[in-house]
Amino acid sequence: MPEKTSIPFSYLLAACLVSGLMMNAAFFVQTLSTQLIPLFSLAPMIFAILRDQQVFRQFSYAFVFFAAWLIPTCLWYFNIFRPWVAMLITFGNIMILVLVVCLPLLLGIIRPVAILLAITLFWTALVALRAHMPTTAEWVVPNLTSTQWLNPLIVQFARLGDFSLVVTAVVAINALWTWLLMQQKRALAGILAATLVISCFGFDYIMRSKLETPVIATVIGVQVPANKGTSHLSGVPASDSEIKDAIMRTARAVLQHRETSTGSDVPVFVVWPENNIPFAWEPRLSAFASELEIFLVYHVKRTNGNTAPFRTAVIVNPNGEIALENNKRYAAPGEKITESLEFDHLRLGELTVLSDICYDLHFPDIATRLKGADILFAPVDDDRFGELFPYLHAADTVYRAAENHVSIATASTNGPTFFVRKDGFVAVQPMSLWSHSSYTIQVHQ
Repeated sequence: MPEKTSIPFSYLLAACLVSGLMMNAAFFVQTLSTQLIPLFSLAPMIFAILRDQQVFRQFSYAFVFFAAWLIPTCLWYFNIFRPWVAMLITFGNIMILVLVVCLPLLLGIIRPVAILLAITLFWTALVALRAHMPTTAEWVVPNLTSTQWLNPLIVQFARLGDFSLVVTAVVAINALWTWLLMQQKRALAGILAATLVISCFGFDYIMRSKLETPVIATVIGVQVPANKGTSHLSGVPASDSEIKDAIMRTARAVLQHRETSTGSDVPVFVVWPENNIPFAWEPRLSAFASELEIFLVYHVKRTNGNTAPFRTAVIVNPNGEIALENNKRYAAPGEKITESLEFDHLRLGELTVLSDICYDLHFPDIATRLKGADILFAPVDDDRFGELFPYLHAADTVYRAAENHVSIATASTNGPTFFVRKDGFVAVQPMSLWSHSSYTIQVHQ
């Protein structure tokens, strides 16, 4: 361990506070530029811990950093829990991460390189265990993966098999940068930083380049905000005005697409939100799909005898027939449904599609459903969880696409309404929250 630093404790603490606050930019401002910040902003906290041998100060550095980062990004907890519970959960998240970065020191590891490797390993293990353990899998916690979903270069680590590898990449980059600075190798640290920034922007440019593979489908996502004062997640059905709005904007988007299309004969899929279409409307929607010759994806509640209802994602084909129904597996907080393991795929020539709903996208075990599919259509409803949760939902959706090599199209009541390619690239940015918006995209093979 290096000798105790001459840098004042207050200076190092201030650096941890500022760098922790900077982490919020990657969450609240959805751009590639802001998502580069976490590739460097862990370094001041790690640097302070390595340079100061006093245990109290080491915990102080970590606590200040994680509190500055996690308190703002955990504010959405106050939408679903009592204030004291939300505060307790937030504090618990902070303390778990403080323990992760301080554990190597508590275990008696003293060599800086060994400490850096241990922090990387422990942090990765924490995220992986949380996501895959039966109980903790339902904990939706802001973490490093929530800061990188618009950075396609870092997202590629999820394509290796699990999104926790994104944490490995981010922590390892910060660890290397910290080590170079501690070794007084400022030139190499600068070269690393410049190379990383250029690589991220360059890879993003490559991913945006025109695709030469054949078009296999056209997807239209329609965001339909719930009427003021209602929450479909609580069981309130979609109103006539909401459905008519969706119909009108769907017809407009389909017409515009066909006027500008090059004439490729591919199926058109339109995705609506998880807004609980009343049973009486279903025949009219079947006729509507048939009239426009589209596949229409929408959400209904199916009764199930004396138990809670299913939440079901329906796909109606251009003949007006129900071609596929899949039930939601996981109940969101406060939701009362019958959870279902049953699901199926719809095969259209060489194209295989699947429907699922909202909260299921948070769980890596959706891989069992996505296996063999080309596109997943997912109605979403986050209106009960406030303004912040949709960004966590968007991040999880990106990683489910990358992990399983499946394109995912969502449509929501408030967000996220967007499209993610099977390579993890966000081809359509999320629509503005609560806006009456839609997108149209051609999906390549």
